[in-house]
Amino acid sequence: MAIFGYSERGIFNSIVYYLDQHPGKIPAFLEIFGVHLNRAVTGFTFLVDHSFDGFGRCDLIIAGEGGGQKTVLFVESKVKTDEDGISIKDQFDRMKKASGKSGKSRAAVSANIFYRLYNNYELQKMPLQKKQAVSGSRAELKSCELIKGAGEYYFIAVLPQKISGDEFRNYFASIGKADSRFQEMYTSHKERILCGFWGDVYQFFKDLNAEPVIQNFEYNEDRIYEPSVSAPNPESVLEYWYGERLFIKSKSDKKLYHLTCDREGTYCIRALLNRNWEIVEQSARDIGKYHDVFRRYNFAAVTGELNLSYPKSVTDFERYAKELK
Repeated sequence: MAIFGYSERGIFNSIVYYLDQHPGKIPAFLEIFGVHLNRAVTGFTFLVDHSFDGFGRCDLIIAGEGGGQKTVLFVESKVKTDEDGISIKDQFDRMKKASGKSGKSRAAVSANIFYRLYNNYELQKMPLQKKQAVSGSRAELKSCELIKGAGEYYFIAVLPQKISGDEFRNYFASIGKADSRFQEMYTSHKERILCGFWGDVYQFFKDLNAEPVIQNFEYNEDRIYEPSVSAPNPESVLEYWYGERLFIKSKSDKKLYHLTCDREGTYCIRALLNRNWEIVEQSARDIGKYHDVFRRYNFAAVTGELNLSYPKSVTDFERYAKELK
């Protein structure tokens, strides 16, 4: 018999069912995200896709106890088919824009990965008496009891693109500069704000031959994450840009930009500011940044309607570079 669940909820369900049968794998699973549990923590409870009234839903909560200590991990995720799910930069830009505001602007980011993790932080801070007042059911109150009084709280994002934990925390820190509430969370839990990549989760269970999890990943293969591009080193891509001096138009802001790339592999994008062409983007030998730049500016050729909205592979870069000539 095969059981399939839809999207991230189906993946998390299959993971929990597998770990229930193989509890000894739980610490190794958490290592994917950089969580190093005390060996005494052995009794685990999992809550999948649980509602917390005004605090929204949490994709996965893991509570572990042992040695007189409780550890609680909040796990939130984005998948590539979510709105802006594939780009953590877009998630950050939207959250930064809404930071410090209320009403519709905050409601617009209710599904944002940063906002969801912040809600988890607010939930664990709230005294149980107040939780009881806002909870809509006994099940919610039981869940609040479960997460109360932990010695450690972790806030983990599972993302459809691979970034470092430091980069993810830096986004949090930047939001905190505009919103004191995020700053409080970042300051008090900096080392326990973590992230992981769906592709690494899949590989972990594939190495274990965990068929229920593997099958659910494969069932949802077009929804969860974008496999890493297998590409030659960035220098080979840059060869197509050496010596280029191109005027390109951005569909994002309707402005004209000037792109150059030198023999050392550094590209510059200049905009006309204060009657001078000034650098607005610059990078060397970093294909990840090339992807990000093309996506954000939504470049098109000055002539024609060549759409460079998001080159997804090295081949795209090569083809677009030739066509722009």
